[in-house]
Amino acid sequence: MRGVTCVRSPVVLKGSRRVFSSFGDGSDGFQWKQRYLQERRDTAMEFLSNVKKRVPIHDAIRQRAAINRSAAKDIHCAKVFEDIASTGNAPTDLDDNRAVIDELIDDLLLDENAADRLQHVDLSDIPLLENELFDNDASSEETIRRWLKLKRDTADYQSYASIPEMERSSWSAWYLRHVKGKDET
Repeated sequence: MRGVTCVRSPVVLKGSRRVFSSFGDGSDGFQWKQRYLQERRDTAMEFLSNVKKRVPIHDAIRQRAAINRSAAKDIHCAKVFEDIASTGNAPTDLDDNRAVIDELIDDLLLDENAADRLQHVDLSDIPLLENELFDNDASSEETIRRWLKLKRDTADYQSYASIPEMERSSWSAWYLRHVKGKDET
C-alpha cells in the first residue's frame, strides 16, 4: 500500500467554534478505505489460494498441539485423587471406585472434544459434578477444582474453545488440523 498523507486544517465557521477537517492527498483520497479494504481482500485471497503460505503457520500450531498432547499423556491425573486418600478424609468406597475414576479421566485426557466441554464448565457447577462423582463428599470439591484447572492448563492450542471467538472460522488452524488429520489417515 502506498503511503497516504493526511492533512488537518482548522476550519472556522461563522458563529461557531473551531473544528478540524481531514482530507487525503490526491484526487482519490476519499476512497482510501475502499483501497485499503481491497488490498486486505487481495492479501486474504492470496493467502487462502496458496497453501504453501499457510503451511508454516499451521505446522507450528500442530507441533505445539503435539507437545501439549504428549505433556497431557505424561500427567497421570489419578495423583490428584491420591492426595485425598492420604489425608484420611476419603470415603471408604473411594478405593473401590478409583479404577472407574481413573478410566474416566484417561478417556477425557485422550478425547480432544473433552477440552472443549471442560473449558465452559463454570466453577459454580462443581457441586453438580461433585454429587455425580463422589455422592456429596465435602473433600472432593477441591480435587475437582484442581482437576479442572489441570485440564484447562493442558488444553492450550488443543481445542476450538482456546481459539479467540473472532478467529473461529472454517479456515481456522483447529479446523485445518482436524481436516488434514482425517485426510491423512
